Amino acid sequence: MKVSKAARIGLMVSVLFVVGCSGLKTRRDLRKQVSKTEEGTQTTLDSPEEKEPLSQNQRGFQEEPLPPTPPPMNKFIKLPKVGLLLGPGGAKALAHSGVIKSLLQQRIPINYVVGLEWGAVVGGLYAHEGKIHDVEWKLYKLKAEDIVNRSLFSSKVSANSVDQLSGFMEESFERNQLNQSAIRFSCPTLHLKTAQMSWISGGTYREAMNRCLPYPPLFKSYRSYLAAAFSYQEAVQFLRQKGVELIVVVDVLSEQSQFSNSFPEGEEAAQLLSIELQRHWRGQENGTFKESGIAIEWIQIDTSKYSFGDFEKKRSIMAMGERAGLRRGKMIAEKYGF
Repeated sequence: MKVSKAARIGLMVSVLFVVGCSGLKTRRDLRKQVSKTEEGTQTTLDSPEEKEPLSQNQRGFQEEPLPPTPPPMNKFIKLPKVGLLLGPGGAKALAHSGVIKSLLQQRIPINYVVGLEWGAVVGGLYAHEGKIHDVEWKLYKLKAEDIVNRSLFSSKVSANSVDQLSGFMEESFERNQLNQSAIRFSCPTLHLKTAQMSWISGGTYREAMNRCLPYPPLFKSYRSYLAAAFSYQEAVQFLRQKGVELIVVVDVLSEQSQFSNSFPEGEEAAQLLSIELQRHWRGQENGTFKESGIAIEWIQIDTSKYSFGDFEKKRSIMAMGERAGLRRGKMIAEKYGF
């Protein structure tokens, strides 16, 4: 049976129509497939009610927050707790104020201060309020005649009473207590009758200075108390017990040649000072100030051009300490990451 030409054309058109519809359905099905995002979410693309973006609650998840920006590496460095040990030296010890100024300029924090003899005065002035410029201003007010008692007819120096400095102490410390300090402070004293050394860590600053400052030939004992002026090793152990991890020792008596002849030979005070100095120097040479488990840095200042009684030259001595502190302070700051 012959199929007419028109019938064949109609049949072909029908087939093409069916195939086309089938293709449209397939593409529509593809559009309805679920697309997965990087977070595992699901959205339908061609549904009218899904044309607006879904909220996080509708999608059934919450985006994780971005990790915080890591802090600078130096925040992870554990800085050591610093103790400052200021040695004796009469007028020479005024150099300590310059050293403290330089350490602070290098951002080296001072957590605890121990002072020996005149180191106790300078250290106490700083620990009192934690202001180095205030220390300098107060030291400038020191009167040499209140400290050094020289005879009009000889070069001999006789020991004063520490009460001579009562006006200076009252103006500088008022009646403030050691436990009110901006920075923790202590000083050692020696009782002549019992031969016992003790640490002054409480009471008023004035009473602490009365016990920790006197030392011949400048001052007589105060109620049988003298400064434990050369108790370096004991001071290191004391600071270690207080949790200090780095001790900066400031020494203005670091050279044997700098022992001053300003006090006549034969006097007991001069002999005592000479013996103590020799013990101090031998201790440095033998390394007896080293303590396991604690770091010790020395700042040694050559004050040989000055005598123990040169309080009238305090400005020059303080400037010398500042220069020495700046040199060593830079090294300490770099070494320990301050």
